[in-house]
Amino acid sequence: MAEENAAFIATHVSYAGDFRAAFGWHMRAPRWLTDRDLGAARASWQRARQVADRLPANEPDRLAMQIAPLTWLCGSMWMAGGEVADTGFDELRKLCEARGDKVSLAIGMAGLVMALAGHRRLREAYQFGL
Repeated sequence: MAEENAAFIATHVSYAGDFRAAFGWHMRAPRWLTDRDLGAARASWQRARQVADRLPANEPDRLAMQIAPLTWLCGSMWMAGGEVADTGFDELRKLCEARGDKVSLAIGMAGLVMALAGHRRLREAYQFGL
């Protein structure tokens, strides 16, 4: 039941100013939404991304919290459609390099490669696969 209401809870917690908790709820919502409404799941990841960006610079997990939703957004782009330029992959690459997070980078890259292939930009997709 909590997953069904996670996006609603996240919004209220965010308005209350508890961004760390709001982030958690925004990331929890897609667990229930992904198979039901990918657009709504992606909207939750986007809101989680915005919340993470609002955290203070000295927040210990801020970088990881910025990477997580962007990883899911990039990784699911091929299923959602849209423009390849809108994946946010360049930002994900910078954040992952700063943290040394190769797993998140690989997930985001896989989504980008699939999105490129879906747009028949096979030469570019192949170059990422090297």
